Amino acid sequence: MIRTEAVDNFISHCYRPINPQMADLREKGEEEHIPIILRETEMYLESILPLINPKIILEIGAAIGYSTLFFAYTCPKASILSVERDDEMWNKAKANVRSQGKENQILIGHGDAMDLLEMLKKEGEWKADPFDLIFVDAAKGHYKDFLEMVLPLTKKGSIIICDNILMKGMTAEEKINKRYRTSIKRMRDFVDYLYKIPSSSTQVLSVGDGISITRMY
Repeated sequence: MIRTEAVDNFISHCYRPINPQMADLREKGEEEHIPIILRETEMYLESILPLINPKIILEIGAAIGYSTLFFAYTCPKASILSVERDDEMWNKAKANVRSQGKENQILIGHGDAMDLLEMLKKEGEWKADPFDLIFVDAAKGHYKDFLEMVLPLTKKGSIIICDNILMKGMTAEEKINKRYRTSIKRMRDFVDYLYKIPSSSTQVLSVGDGISITRMY
């Protein structure tokens, strides 16, 4: 894909928010430099989510709840579980879900994602049915750890989408930025890992800051 500033600006110009409430939330998130999904990523997801038609969604990394709410509006019949570790972000996400009247559709869990995933796998009241869609947008250095934990929570037809795979292009560049050497290596290892997951197919696309889409068979 041709990526220039002019192309990025043109794509951004074509963006249309899903509703006024989400437009306001995006504007606030962008002004405060909160890591919400990019406009191009949202446009792509808005196109494919109706085709996937997920009924149960798991999100790792809620931030202020923007993508969580986007899933709720795009998939109105889906139940959504999202988890956020940061106290401030968790409180903001809960407030945003409440202000948009989506409490019955969305549950924002508070804590470490690995702990939650462990609970969802074990027998007991938190044991979860397989998820139709899993969206990962959290600590990039732990993507492989997250995937190893969520695979038992999938079934045939489950879709796993991971955001920010390209890390502003650093994942693909020959010359490694020394400051981010460890994160870059981990992301490259993660992408290699994706293609080795049994009974699955994976595509990595240069949408937004790069996304991976893995379908379980």
